[in-house]
Amino acid sequence: MLGVIRRLGEPPEGLPSDLSATSRQSSRRFGGSTWSALRAAFWPWLLAHILVGLVLWWVHLTPGGLRHTGDVRPASGLFAWDSGWYRAIAEHGYDHLPEQAVRFFPLLPMTVRGLTTVTSIPSDVLLLLVSSGFGLAYGALLFSLVRRETGDTGAAHRTVWLAQLVPGANVLVLGYTEALAGFLAVAVFWWARSGRWGAVGPIGLLSGLARPTGLLLALPVAVEVFRRRPVSRALPLAVAAVLSPLVGTGAYLLWCGWRYGDALLPYSIQTRSGMRGGITVNTLPYLVKTSSHGPPWPLVMLMLSATAVLLWICVRRLPWAYCVWTIFGVAAAVTATGFHSLPRYLAGMFPLLIAAGLVLKSRRSWLLVLGACILLYIYLSFMTFTRYYIP
Repeated sequence: MLGVIRRLGEPPEGLPSDLSATSRQSSRRFGGSTWSALRAAFWPWLLAHILVGLVLWWVHLTPGGLRHTGDVRPASGLFAWDSGWYRAIAEHGYDHLPEQAVRFFPLLPMTVRGLTTVTSIPSDVLLLLVSSGFGLAYGALLFSLVRRETGDTGAAHRTVWLAQLVPGANVLVLGYTEALAGFLAVAVFWWARSGRWGAVGPIGLLSGLARPTGLLLALPVAVEVFRRRPVSRALPLAVAAVLSPLVGTGAYLLWCGWRYGDALLPYSIQTRSGMRGGITVNTLPYLVKTSSHGPPWPLVMLMLSATAVLLWICVRRLPWAYCVWTIFGVAAAVTATGFHSLPRYLAGMFPLLIAAGLVLKSRRSWLLVLGACILLYIYLSFMTFTRYYIP
């Protein structure tokens, strides 16, 4: 087994073991090869939408039909679970919702709310359009990033297919924030790996407003600043880039402190019973049996095993900026009570998918892995719409 892992961690033929060398070259234009990237992302994005639509239709035809989910109404179908909360925030704002609404960070719902004001298009329609659109943009930019970092177009294609179709990625089709947050995370890496600190700053700030873990993007930016050691003239911009995700999150926390009297409420509310259960939780008891509404135990074991192998490949094959961000992201994912939402959290750790794309070179192994991912994607989508699993 150790021999297999060692072979997986070895550089592919013709590819340097330190991929950071490829990013020392001049940065390509951000919009370069836009159409080829969009074409690469389109087909897996379309298949994901078709699969979710078919599962939704299937559940609708079952005797129980589409069930309401979560604590906010209405919340079913494409607006199941967290999607219902984002729609409610977009429609009514935080002031007219229960206090627990603040755990959903404001960038997505407030963007939809603003667009509704400008266009008069219903917020539920806009929520799905924005999420779906950023899902496509996320795939396209990820394709460009992988191709630039590795010079391996095949790995870039495989990474994008996995990004849309691994178990847990069905939230890219729903009204969740993962598509927007994923796009911003890839954009942070795109510019940080090029040393473009002025571009990283605003994107990092938005990332801090997108998700509770958005502030973790300060880590890879700090790694890149340390690696490049910018000259004194560029140092203020570099420092601002490192701090930008923290500033974004901090701005939201300050608003919560002013509005609710508790600046840490978006995080502290997650420690309540029935939610995450704590900032970090001992999840060892759940290695035997997961909690209700968590992913099935065999799937948890499969995903944890795959994550361990892919994380090892990340450390061996990818620049440290990717590794540091992934290590902390995985740590946040595996320390939630009952491994709640584990597939969703891991699906957003795109360096793991890059690692898989690099090693799945044989057609047979690639088709086997992709087929297994699609089957589990369908299974979790069905579980989501029938209230058995909270993504």
